[in-house]
Amino acid sequence: MRTPTLAGCIVQSLKTRELSPQLAGALLSPDGKRVLRHDETEYWDYKEMLPLDSPQAVASFVKDVLGFHNAQGGLLIIGVSDDFRPVGVTRTRVLDTNRLHQKIRRFVGPDLFLFQDTIALPNRRVLWLIFVPKRQEAPVPVQSNGPQTGPGRYLVGRNDYYVRVGDEVRKCIDPADFERLFRGARSGHMQAYAYEVDEPYFRLLTPHCQHFIGRSRLLLEVQEALLHTRHPVIALDGSGGVGKTALAIEVMRGLYDMKSHMFLISNSAKTKVWHGYTSSRQAGFSGFTEYLQELAKVLQVPPDPNIDRLKAEVLAAMDGNEGVLLVDNMEEIQDPELARFLSREVPAPVKVLVTSRVDKGLGALTISVPEMQEDEARELLFHELERVGYSGYRSEGPQLQEILVATGRLPLALKWAAGVALSYGSLKEASRRLRANDSSKREFMHFCFATMYDTLSPLARQLAMLCCYLGEEWNLPTACVALDQPDSEVTRAFDELKSRGILAASGSWEGASMLPLTGDFLTGKWNEDDALRHKVNARLAEALGTEAEEGLLLNWPEERRIEVLQRRALELLGSAPDRALRLVRLAQRWSAGADLSFVEGQCIFEMGQRAQGLSLMRVALARGPQRAGRSSEEHFYFAQSLLAYGGRQGQREALQILEQALPQAVGVTPERLRAFLQVALECREYRSIRYLLDKTKHPQYLHWMLQDLWPQMQDGGAVVHACRTALLRALRLASKSSELPEGVRTLYADRLGQMTAGAHNSG
Repeated sequence: MRTPTLAGCIVQSLKTRELSPQLAGALLSPDGKRVLRHDETEYWDYKEMLPLDSPQAVASFVKDVLGFHNAQGGLLIIGVSDDFRPVGVTRTRVLDTNRLHQKIRRFVGPDLFLFQDTIALPNRRVLWLIFVPKRQEAPVPVQSNGPQTGPGRYLVGRNDYYVRVGDEVRKCIDPADFERLFRGARSGHMQAYAYEVDEPYFRLLTPHCQHFIGRSRLLLEVQEALLHTRHPVIALDGSGGVGKTALAIEVMRGLYDMKSHMFLISNSAKTKVWHGYTSSRQAGFSGFTEYLQELAKVLQVPPDPNIDRLKAEVLAAMDGNEGVLLVDNMEEIQDPELARFLSREVPAPVKVLVTSRVDKGLGALTISVPEMQEDEARELLFHELERVGYSGYRSEGPQLQEILVATGRLPLALKWAAGVALSYGSLKEASRRLRANDSSKREFMHFCFATMYDTLSPLARQLAMLCCYLGEEWNLPTACVALDQPDSEVTRAFDELKSRGILAASGSWEGASMLPLTGDFLTGKWNEDDALRHKVNARLAEALGTEAEEGLLLNWPEERRIEVLQRRALELLGSAPDRALRLVRLAQRWSAGADLSFVEGQCIFEMGQRAQGLSLMRVALARGPQRAGRSSEEHFYFAQSLLAYGGRQGQREALQILEQALPQAVGVTPERLRAFLQVALECREYRSIRYLLDKTKHPQYLHWMLQDLWPQMQDGGAVVHACRTALLRALRLASKSSELPEGVRTLYADRLGQMTAGAHNSG
């Protein structure tokens, strides 16, 4: 027949509520002088003494009782020394059951009933056995505070939960402890946060950490905002897992210790927590009505089924009193009535502190919560490794640093990393898994970043994904080309990414950065978005025109990239100047030495921003030196732009430019020459006409100018009088040029003769 185990005997005793006949044999040797099990488990715990004559001792006993009760039930064995010898206690030390209950009743409630027995030892003493039954329904929290250990601090606090885990009793702080605590209970009992303090006018959330680490500057900043600014609403924003809630809870605890407020009320709308995987929780409230009812409970306002009357009473109770309302995980609440209540109806001087991954339109003073500083993150990682029982980590220096980098110093990721290290037995493996792309990591990233990502504007989402694709080439010009958007829209999306915490708050693209885990999350999103990938690659290829088949633009040498982009920009200048501008700015980004400011001015001018475009082109031409083969065209373009939009002063400037450019120009159109001459005639700038006729040697250009001046040459007016010598020279050259048709040469020769004869006759 199989010998019963000690655990089995304890379970049997709990079922029958009486000592199992076999328990003594499973616990002690036949002579009663040795304890057979030299360990402690979730079913039993050894103690040498059980003094219950002080509040502190009673509180310690309450923890043990509730720890067993909220787990599997168990047995406290009193009279076993630390070295596992059955020393026993005298029978006078054994309290009767009624007195035992009296000691703990106010802490454990009226429905938890212990039973007890003893086992006689050879030394005339006994082992005192106290059986703690397993809970039948919901876990039982501590019912009352006591004893006090400091301002607002108690050895056991009301609404604290304790649970037996292996050989220890834990106060439930970590989400994993709550998961263990509520396993098997109805989901309605599972809230993300219990209350550390829950008494009239004061309700504080229980933190998910035993020790708050770092963040001293942020703590002071938030506290100062609540105490000394006029902003009625303070919002803590940032990605999931960055520590917004922990920071808010610590701020509220500090205010509670200061005794500076008439009321402090905390409520959480959190519906999920992370402890190795995403786990659902019941929110403390889910809408305005429920939230108002929670406020009424704490403010001691009698319940009222009429919501308007209840709201009026709650507002009256707050009016004129210093108080703070903490609303955690505000992004979970879709009820606009709550946002209106918090931002518009809560009376001064009450302040509202909210945590949210997204902007809820409260008009709040926003304080962003970034990742931890490296020294803070290292301290938190050490603390978490020690908490989970992972030893020897200090000898794994390189792996510790790898984890700090891989987690981006995100507090929740550091806690997760500690759990991974314990599960897989090494920091090296934890580091590898943090850098891998397995399902657990994807779930963690979704938990942290999905809410923020989903609330971004479509363009901001695309820009964020593009960051991971382009890497070092991610910048404003490249993004404008890839997304086919003007720089103003892309800049707006960039600012949105900073304001939402996707990017670190930096003033420029060059300084912008994101957490490694954020980058991994966005890379996954990019790989899922086939449509965006296709469009981006098509736009980058289109930027190269017919050369797209030769390879991705980003792989080309710098000089070739710039050359192709400049040529494509000029091709697009007349039909799509906005797209041309994106290509120019992309080329400028790739090479600080490439002077494309004149082309940039052309694009801006063609987009309708005339003054800015003219200014850029003027500065570019003045900067010099002129570039062979392009300077004349640029001068002509600028001069023509001045003639059209530069006003009277611009016309004169255009004529001066023409005087310098035309003699060496190639490829000038008759329309341009005609426009310049027309302006010169209108402005009576005969000196410019004379200068152009004197300096131009190109027969075709002379021909076009003579054609435009032909009517003035017929009537012998002011033009002929002011420019006679230059006209005669031009007619002489044109009449002898073999590049012009014979009939044209004859016409010019005849006119030359007439003007020469006329000059002689007049002389």
